Amino acid sequence: MIKKTKVILVVVLLVVLLFQVISDPPPVLTEEEFQKQLTDAGIDNSIVSGCVAGCSYDGKTGTLSLIAGATMESVPQDVKKVTLNGGAVNIVGGRVSGFGSYTQGTPPELSGGLVSYDPNQRSTNLNFDGSVISFSTGESVSGKGKIINGILEIDKGVISQNNKGIPVENVRYLGVGASYTGNSNKVEIYSKDNSKIGGEQDYLTVEPGRSVLIGFSNEVVTVEVGDSWNEQEQDWDLESNPPSIIVNGKPTLKIDNEWGPEPAKITIGGEEHTFFGDLELTKGQLSIPPDPLLDQIHMVDGVYVNPKKKEVDVYFDDSQHEGEYISLGDKLRAGGEGFSLALSEKGVGQVLSGFEYDFPVANKYANNKIGWLDYSPFRLVVDFPVFPGPVDHVGHGDIVIDPETRTIQSSGDVVVTNGVNEITYWIDSEDNKQKYNYKYVGCKELACAELDYTMVDGGEIDVVLETNSFFDIPSGKKELEVYFGGETEKRKLNLHTDRTYVLAYRGGGAAAGIVGEDLAKKEWGHAGVMYYKDGDWRVVEATGRSTEISDIKHSFFNEELHGIWQVNDDDGNPINSQKVISFAEKLVGAKYDLNPFTPLSVHCSEVVCKSVEAATGKDFESKVVFKDIPGGASSLPPDVVEKSITVGPALKTPRYVVESPNLEEIYVVPLEPIK
Repeated sequence: MIKKTKVILVVVLLVVLLFQVISDPPPVLTEEEFQKQLTDAGIDNSIVSGCVAGCSYDGKTGTLSLIAGATMESVPQDVKKVTLNGGAVNIVGGRVSGFGSYTQGTPPELSGGLVSYDPNQRSTNLNFDGSVISFSTGESVSGKGKIINGILEIDKGVISQNNKGIPVENVRYLGVGASYTGNSNKVEIYSKDNSKIGGEQDYLTVEPGRSVLIGFSNEVVTVEVGDSWNEQEQDWDLESNPPSIIVNGKPTLKIDNEWGPEPAKITIGGEEHTFFGDLELTKGQLSIPPDPLLDQIHMVDGVYVNPKKKEVDVYFDDSQHEGEYISLGDKLRAGGEGFSLALSEKGVGQVLSGFEYDFPVANKYANNKIGWLDYSPFRLVVDFPVFPGPVDHVGHGDIVIDPETRTIQSSGDVVVTNGVNEITYWIDSEDNKQKYNYKYVGCKELACAELDYTMVDGGEIDVVLETNSFFDIPSGKKELEVYFGGETEKRKLNLHTDRTYVLAYRGGGAAAGIVGEDLAKKEWGHAGVMYYKDGDWRVVEATGRSTEISDIKHSFFNEELHGIWQVNDDDGNPINSQKVISFAEKLVGAKYDLNPFTPLSVHCSEVVCKSVEAATGKDFESKVVFKDIPGGASSLPPDVVEKSITVGPALKTPRYVVESPNLEEIYVVPLEPIK
């Protein structure tokens, strides 16, 4: 054992001695010796400076070795390779420095080292590997690639700025704010075939020919996909299609989306989705970042989100998740606090504060169909407020919107605004049971009708039958100045603020359909309900599009008005307006048609009759009932009207309303009755 040990030690010593002999460096040359070495080799020694001691030239291999601080103004043809060792070499359009080797060729090649690069020099050609390309604007590229006629092509590397970086593959470097004004803090690249933005396994792909802006100003690196390059015009195509982004693996980055008016596309897990606004990916998990100012539209697959101060995670399944989330499966699930969402068909119109924009993209959850309208009046807003309820709250709410069963099921703290109706859900702290309150919130825009979903809360909430206790009707009188007879007669009326009134005018298309054009101006053609609320006289009427609420100046009665009546009960006592208002306001958004048995649709007289019936609990009766036959009222001959034939089922007309014994005349423009 001792002999073997001695042999091993001897061998080791011999290897060490041999390695020292082989690796012994050549003698260090003085500056004068190095200058003479170049001169003897026929090389202009003035091209090199800073070689105090240590620079050398091997004429056999054509290799010139520099020391730290040494600089070569140019590389002579006889010098095939420059070993930098901390020195620098000036090349066309830049400067090579650091540690590595620069090899002459077509193009030259750099292994390692640092390139200070001027992208404006279009004559630069260079292949680099394991190198760093730095720019005067502060960003850099590290990795492998090439410079072809001044254009930087990155095969595989990392783009960095402000000590942050993002890996890229097979892209073209365009510079800082190269084609976009105001984006001086963003680096622009050009996507090619098989481009990657992100890591080796976790990255984004973008269709070839797209401009991509990369920002490093926030904690998360941002990516914004821009326009396509038009090869024919040799310019950016400002009318190019929206970008399409594919998520591979589980990258962590932010997607800045300034695209519009069409939504961008993103593919996750092989499924394509549409979106507006910014998105964040955290290890592949998609989320909508907080936007306190709401300075852009946020939408995924037609579901519009106001993230307020909360980040909202986005899933594509039917599961319930923790925190603030939306889950876009066959059902829409959402929950959390501090954000809200809105649903609509494709259409325009303001909804509520926080969603003051058009809805250019429909979704599969709000699928009411009104084919004859060029807009969609349906809107539904779900709010998960931080302090929603009138009592103690749990601070978290959940909702399930099921388009198959047409139900909306809520729990916890949730506020659902469906059309003009608002239902606030909360958990009562005393008995720990789910509670809710209902109130009418009105509508400032036409496009705010109700989606025909049933509200579910352990049991069903019938909004139509719900009592509105969130408004107070003052007693007393309020002056109303109106014009009668097509603005031919102006009157001031002192009306009771806590009573209900009916308005009607003669003439119009409906009257002509009933009695013909010759008698139309003598027949009642339109009726509506009027009441006082929130400091103004309001009118509920079916306009031929849908049921709407407006002040009297913006109603159909602003141009034509021939009568005002007070609504009384069977004993002649005025009906308090509260119950009438509660029902009439819930009819807002209902479609217009003449069939009294069609659900979710009414005509003008039905609005009056149903509202009064809801307040009295009795049928609205009149002397006049017209036969409901196929083809509607227009097929009724005038003699049927004149004889007041009472047969059913009934189509209630404006004349049916105004001749009711429950109406007490306030003022009616005199007119000779129909003969």
